[in-house]
This record gives sequence, C-alpha cells and structure tokens, in this order.
Amino acid sequence: MLNCVRTYYLILAIISDVDSASKKKAVILLLLLSPAFISRASHGADLYAAPTKTEVQIERTVSVPVYVSSADTEMNAAGVTVRFPTDMLQAVSVDKSGSIFNLWPQEPIISNSAGTVFFEGVALNPGYKGSAGKLVSIVFKAKRTGTASILLSGGSVLANDGEGTNILSQLKGAVLKIISPPPVAPKEETKQQATPAKSTQDLSIRSTTHPDPERWYSTSNAQFEWTLPSAAEGAAWALGGESVVPDTASFVREATQAIINLDSYDDGTRYFGMRAREEGVWGKTSRYQVNIDRKPPERFAISIEQENQTDPSPRLKFSASDQTSGVERYEVRIGQGSWFDAEDIQSGDSYRLSPQKPGEYKVFVKAIDKAGNSTEAENSFKVLPTDAPTIISYPLGLKEGNSSLIFKGIAAPGSRLFLRGSYNGSSVVFDSAVGEDGRWEIIEKMSLASGRWEFFAESRDDTGRISLPSNKVYVRIVPLWLSAGYNIGAWWVVLVFLAILIMAGYTLLNYIAMSFKNMLLKAKINRAVKREEYLSKVRALIGQTSEIATSLSGEAKNLPAGFAEEEKAIGEISKDVQREQEDLNKDQLKN
Repeated sequence: MLNCVRTYYLILAIISDVDSASKKKAVILLLLLSPAFISRASHGADLYAAPTKTEVQIERTVSVPVYVSSADTEMNAAGVTVRFPTDMLQAVSVDKSGSIFNLWPQEPIISNSAGTVFFEGVALNPGYKGSAGKLVSIVFKAKRTGTASILLSGGSVLANDGEGTNILSQLKGAVLKIISPPPVAPKEETKQQATPAKSTQDLSIRSTTHPDPERWYSTSNAQFEWTLPSAAEGAAWALGGESVVPDTASFVREATQAIINLDSYDDGTRYFGMRAREEGVWGKTSRYQVNIDRKPPERFAISIEQENQTDPSPRLKFSASDQTSGVERYEVRIGQGSWFDAEDIQSGDSYRLSPQKPGEYKVFVKAIDKAGNSTEAENSFKVLPTDAPTIISYPLGLKEGNSSLIFKGIAAPGSRLFLRGSYNGSSVVFDSAVGEDGRWEIIEKMSLASGRWEFFAESRDDTGRISLPSNKVYVRIVPLWLSAGYNIGAWWVVLVFLAILIMAGYTLLNYIAMSFKNMLLKAKINRAVKREEYLSKVRALIGQTSEIATSLSGEAKNLPAGFAEEEKAIGEISKDVQREQEDLNKDQLKN
C-alpha cells in the first residue's frame, strides 16, 4: 500500500537545513495542506463490523461481515486488523465471496493465538463508492458465555485519486452476547409403576458433558446432575435404551449426580434413566437422551480436475461417510493457510478453488461429523504461469513532483496488466487493459519519492491465470532541489574525471623522467669509475716511465764525450714525462 505520508517526509528532509522557527512553520503548513488532513475533514470513510446476529449460543457459529462506507469519495484499497477475545471466540474461516475487492495484496490471515484476523484488498478502477461495501465475512465459533467485543484497529482506506490518500475517518467494532443453550425437558415414562410413588413430580436432569440432548458428543465420560424432592431418600439410575428403567439395586442414598464411563457402551443414542425413592416407594423414571459418537468419518480421497496446468482454480471432488452421527460439514485448507468452510466454494457436486498464484500446492479436506470427530484427506496440484509480458518503453529519469509516468509494452491479448514499482519500502501498483493486439500503455501523473525505482509487470486473465514477471526496468527520480542543477552536476563529474586523469598522467610522466635521470646518473658513475681505472693505469705507466727517465738521466751523466745528442734526447724524454705527470694531476683535480 502506498502511504502518501512518505512524500511529506521527503519534503521535510529538503527543508532540514533551514532555521528552527521556519521549519516549525513549514511542518504545520504541510500538515494542514496534506491530502490526508483535507480528506479526513471532508471525505471520511468508515470501516465497521456488522454481525448477522448479536446473540449466539456456545459451540455455535456466527458470521461477522466487515464493511466500508465511503459515500463521498471513490476508494480503491483498504486493510484492517480485526481483534477478538481468544477465550470467548474462535475464528473459524474468512469468506471473500461478494467482496468489492478484485485483488488481494494480503490474503486474510487468521491467528487464534493472537486473536487477530488481518487482510488487505484492492478494488480495481474505478474503485468503490457507497455506504455498505462488503470486504470479508469472518465466521466465529462461540466458546463460553459472556460479552465478546470485536474491535477494528490499524486500518486504512485509500482514495482512488492517484495518490493513495488515506481517507479513513473512524473504525467501528461490534459486540456479541454468548449464551448457554436452553435446557431441554427430559422424556418421561408413560407406564405406571406397580406401586405408585407418594411424589409424582418430574425430576429435572442436567448434563455438564452432554448439555444438548439433540446434539452429538465424542466425550468418553458422561456426567449427570439432578435435584431430589425434599422427602426423597436417594435415587437409582442406569444408561440404556429408550425404555431404560433403573434397577433398584443401584440405589444410592442422597445421590444428586452420577458419572458414567462410556468405554463399555457402543456409539449411538442412549438414555440416562433415573428415579427417586421416597419412604421406600419408587417414583416414576425420568430419562435424558445422550448421543454418543467417538469414531471419525470413514477415510476418503480427493480428486483434482484442471483444464491444464495454467488453470488457477482446480475443481475438487470428494465424499465422506460417517456411520453414527453423519458428516456435518467439510473444511478445506490450501498449504499452510487457514481452514475454511467448503460450502463457500461448492458448485454442484464439486468444489472450485479461488484463483491461486503460480506454484505447487497441497490441498487438504477435512470431513467433520456431528460430534466434531474429523478425518483428513490430501492431494496436490501445480499451477504454471502464463508467458511473461514485456516492458518496451519507459522513462529513464524524471523530476520529483507530478511527473508523467509513461510505460508501454506487450502482453497476452485481452488480459489485464499490473505494473508494480518499489523503492526503499514504498510501492505503487498501476493496472491497464491489454488490447486485442497485445499492446498496453500506462500513463500516470503522480509524485514519487526521489530515488532509483524498480518496475516490473505481470498480467492476469479473466480466469485468474497469472503470468511470469516481466523484465525489470529502472526509473531515476531526481529531487526537486537537485533537478535544476542536474546537468551542471553531470559536467562537474566529467571535470573531476578529467582532473584525475591529468594528475595520473603527470604522475606517470614524472616517474618516467626520474627513471631516465637515474639511468643517466648510473651511466655517468660507470664512466667515472672506468676513467678512474684508466687514469690509474696511466699514472702507473707514467710512474714507470718516470723511473726509466730518471735512470736514463743518471746514466747520461756518465756518458763519454761524443754522446751529446743522446744526452739531449734523454733530457727531452724526461721533460715530456714530467709534463704528462703534471697534466694528469691537473685533470684529476678537475674531476
């Protein structure tokens, strides 16, 4: 169900940055202008319970229909929780026949432990307008005497205004008075006793275990009570046939009650006979009818008929028998659901289930006799979905506000298409007829909360056949405060991306440059090392040459006359070696 209050929460979030005083004024203005406030003031709808009767006996059932009254405004959806006292009432079943609802987002759920019945339904376009639109009928069984209050709570009624405005004005429950069954006069013996009693007044017999002589019971003990005449000494009793007469040997002085174990008695109709003794004289026999049935109905089988496996409403056929009290009714349960009266789905000699969603199901039928004994049978069936519809056209993005949602697609010709959307706990449902050419179109103007909405479609034909879900599509709803600068925001994203790209390129180039620089430095170091090694070798060679030149200079001084040229050559060599040594030292200082 779409709750329009979420829209106002979003608006409140938009104004969250304003000052406190302005925010308070805005909140008050929103509340006064909200559709729910306006509709409550002028177009209220009521949910109320109206039982078919206000007084019911213990162990009997009563039907309590729940109605909607929306005289001024068309409504198309409602939901409510029905609460009841678990110590006084038992919810037996929920009847949806005659309901204004065509679709059930939430099938009725019965919880006898919590004392609740909850349901949600949708009335398709144009919805419902009137004072007595039936939603469901709940069948209750009375458990004990007293006054039981049936309350409605947590309800909502949504207007068919495209916004899902809650127009619920008030909830009205009901009161049931539960009473005991009226006492039944015992059957009297018509024959006169041989010796008439001094007192001929009737003795009223009551039973706490079998309070209604016309009903059947499955208890294993029978308890009876009576009130003796003031002058009576005691009583004798027996359980037997219609003409039972107690044996005087069973006399018990001042007896006012009897408990009989029924294990030794066959099922069927029996009579409790009792007579009193006064001053040694026996009075006439009073009798009380007791119907005993402790055996369940005979075992039986369920047969299932389907046109094909896409048929969502199989026909059930079954028949059970009970030899003693007879079968009183049947109840049906689908899967883990609640039991409901089979008469609600009876059509001729068979029972047709309401349309079921695709899936595998177990179906159970319970035959219940007039004493409450039961026998269950089960079977299973499968419902296959029809072909999925297709969404072929939809908006990619819209501004928040009353934007037009336009969806188009194809589905089974002649079916009805349901388009479902959801986002962050919110949901919407739109429906449209599918043309004979298989095309459908939905155009809705409404306000959706900002965010990324998911949509899919499914179709349903007149027989209740449901399709597989369609392809999912997504629609981006942009907030109002962002929509004006949406394109600017997109450009900022591009600029930030380019900036990141440039920074990454600069970092890469810097890394390459540093790597090249390090490579050149390593090469220079290697050249310097090699040069140093070369110079070391040259210095060593020059040193050796210098030693040789010094030695030659010494030898030249000792040369005899006539070797002047040789002595001059040796001097030149010494000078050359000296100059090379000086040049080598200068070069080393430069490096």
